[in-house]
Amino acid sequence: MKLPKKLSLALLLSATVNAAMQALQVYRYSYDAYTHMFFADHYRRDWFSLWDARWYGGFFVTTYPPLSHQLMGLLSYLLNIEASYQVLAVATAVFLTYSAYLYSRVLIGEERAQYAALLASFLPATGMTLNSFGQLPTALSTALSLIAAYSFNSYLFKPSKVNLLRATLWTALSGFTHHFTLAFFTPIVILTVIVKNARLGRTLLRRTLLYCVLSILLLLVILRPFVEFAVSHPSWEEIPHATRNNLFTRPEVAFPFFWGMYSFTIFLLPNAFVIAFRDKEMLFPLITFLLLFILGLGGTTPIPAALLGGLWKTLTYDRFAFWATLTYLLFLAIMASDAGVFLEKFYFGDASAKQNERVRNLFLVAMVCGLAASFILSSSGNIILRLQPPALSDEQLRTLAQFLDENREWKYITLGLGNQRILLSTMTVAPMFDGGYNLAKALPIFTESSVESVDAAKHYPGGIDFLEKVITSQANNGLKYVVVADEYYKPTLRDLGLRPALRIEGSGTVEVWEVPYAVKGSQPPPSIDPFTEAAWSIGPVACLLAALALEASGKKISLRRCVKAEARKLDV
Repeated sequence: MKLPKKLSLALLLSATVNAAMQALQVYRYSYDAYTHMFFADHYRRDWFSLWDARWYGGFFVTTYPPLSHQLMGLLSYLLNIEASYQVLAVATAVFLTYSAYLYSRVLIGEERAQYAALLASFLPATGMTLNSFGQLPTALSTALSLIAAYSFNSYLFKPSKVNLLRATLWTALSGFTHHFTLAFFTPIVILTVIVKNARLGRTLLRRTLLYCVLSILLLLVILRPFVEFAVSHPSWEEIPHATRNNLFTRPEVAFPFFWGMYSFTIFLLPNAFVIAFRDKEMLFPLITFLLLFILGLGGTTPIPAALLGGLWKTLTYDRFAFWATLTYLLFLAIMASDAGVFLEKFYFGDASAKQNERVRNLFLVAMVCGLAASFILSSSGNIILRLQPPALSDEQLRTLAQFLDENREWKYITLGLGNQRILLSTMTVAPMFDGGYNLAKALPIFTESSVESVDAAKHYPGGIDFLEKVITSQANNGLKYVVVADEYYKPTLRDLGLRPALRIEGSGTVEVWEVPYAVKGSQPPPSIDPFTEAAWSIGPVACLLAALALEASGKKISLRRCVKAEARKLDV
């Protein structure tokens, strides 16, 4: 079926700008992109293994839902891991634009949804989340959640088994991709659809209950090891994060976590209240936006800590701001579609006022241009703020990886490499006694410390004491090498009796120091039952293929109906 013109343009714009960002490799400066490449690299190396010995003395990959990593792993059989990430990131951005259109169509109608798609293509929060933060699973899971809400709405109106299965599959897929999105955002958009259809009464309750039960059952079958981990994981010391403080105390915090998310659109917020005042169906979407908006402010107000209780210290709050922008998008789309009559219609209550096409077009062009500029700034946020240390050259990393592989029976840590420590860990099979994903930490030396990573020890209170503890205690369990790219740490290493073993010159100097009193240690991988391995390794991708097949068959049926309808018109 032919896509509406505005939607086609939106998808093209989204693909173009995100392809440009990936070509410029802005993800190399992000926080999390290499972490997701590491997980993808795990599946590429050993698809059915749920254990990886390369981080934290060994950890279960079931601590992170697998779908986005498995998709990258599949692509990596044709491309390398980095190129696979780039391709999936562009596809995710386009998919998010399309899913925002479908979700908007449910709540504000077809015409306004096309405007939502145009605005979504340059949403600065997407640039910040996907390109600066590198949170690809969050973005993909969010898109899947919006598709799930659209499919659930279809099921409510046409309660066929096929529509129920579609809604169930897309909902489960959002959980197979990112756990926090499933826990917080998916219920909100589903609840919005429920409120929209409240007039269905008992029928709504019955259909919703059936949909929820099937979705939960499917999620539990695939994600059982993650659920078991979530309910039995050790408690962690709180690791400081900027979003748990007042965002407006420092510009370098306000930029990525507030202005980089909302840009100039935040000044249009009063219009959202006016829209909800005139159109009561927009009242609940406004409430959901305000809830996510307040949660996205993190420690700026005491409300998130009061609402979330014990979860407060384990969450980061930029994700809530990202989700808030997608609920705010509904109101921005109404502003854009009704720009030529907005004052008369919403402020003065004149529903019969005539649209001024020139004003609407000027407003839309100004919005899209402003969002495009904001998107580029948000995508380049980490580069602008210089939040990562100077990068080593690819040649230096390859030399390090070769050295570590030759000594793979020993563990290593890094100091001052930033996110490149994760890239390095994908290039070698040698185990790093550090990592890039906090939930994977299980050993007491990590869970009892508020230092996020050994590599960045100097940036945390008590970080040097933690570093000394890691080196001296874990040396008895195989920690022999320390890769140093920051002169700050060298006096500490000398005091601990370490000595330089290798020096590599390049874009910066990096040295490998040796722990002379290290003693070899080994840890056999734990055994996992075959059903769990098979369900985790095959289930998510199989469900995605099933969902796509159902969508494709549905489009064919719709196309046949359109052809038959046109034929009947011609006969008449």
